[in-house]
Amino acid sequence: GELPATVFALYGAAPNPSPGELTVRFALPEGSPATIEVLDIAGRRVLARTLAAPAPGAQVLRLDDRGALAPGVYVVRLVQGARVATARAVVLL
Repeated sequence: GELPATVFALYGAAPNPSPGELTVRFALPEGSPATIEVLDIAGRRVLARTLAAPAPGAQVLRLDDRGALAPGVYVVRLVQGARVATARAVVLL
């Protein structure tokens, strides 16, 4: 069956490991503003995308800052209101 439309989930980044460009898969239960952040291992925000009025349901967002992410381990964080989900992503050369 189909996933319920009310799910809040971060399915992670693909490809993982990535050559420097991440595509993030996630789902939102509503259209209120949401943010996707990429944090380095020290917790510094290296990339962020604000979704001002996202469509509810499953989403795919390409973070196309090729070359902006140095090789390493990152945390992708999805925030919408009080909801927060995180996933790990690895970037290779």
